[in-house]
Amino acid sequence: MNGKWQPIVPYAFTVPVEYKIDGFIFSPLGVKDIEPDFAAVMSSLDRLKGTFDFFADWPDRHLTKEEDLANLGWHQTEFSLKTSFAYKITAEKDNDYVGCAYIFPSNNPAFEVDGYLWVKNGYENSEAKLIQLFKQWLATTWPFKKLNFPAKI
Repeated sequence: MNGKWQPIVPYAFTVPVEYKIDGFIFSPLGVKDIEPDFAAVMSSLDRLKGTFDFFADWPDRHLTKEEDLANLGWHQTEFSLKTSFAYKITAEKDNDYVGCAYIFPSNNPAFEVDGYLWVKNGYENSEAKLIQLFKQWLATTWPFKKLNFPAKI
C-alpha cells in the first residue's frame, strides 16, 4: 500500500456503496461495524495471518477493540477521500458478517491497485467464490485497468 494521498479513482467516478451478488452483500466498512468486525477477526486469527503482504503480522493476537476501531475509522476516512476502499461482506439471508474486501493503491508500479479479501472461520467454503466475485466486480465496475491480487488471493 503506497503512501500517496491522492484518489485512486477519477473524481467523476461514482464509488459503489453496495454490491449484491449470489447471496452476499459488499458494503462500505466503517466504525459502525466494530462489534462484528472485531469478533470475526479475533475468532479467525490464525486463518487471517498473511492476508496482507504489507502487514504480515496482522492480526495480532493482542489486538484490542480500540485498535480495531481506529483501523475501521481509518478505512472509513480513506473511503471518503477515495484513496482506498474497504468493504464488509455480509450474507444476504441473515446479515451475518462474512469478512472484508479491500482496494488499495499498489506499491508495484506495474499495477494501479491491489485487491485483498478475507473471510472469517465458518465461511472457508465460500472464499474461492467470493474472490472470484470480487475480481469480477473490480474488472467490470471499477475504472482500473491493471489489477493485482497479492498475498493469499
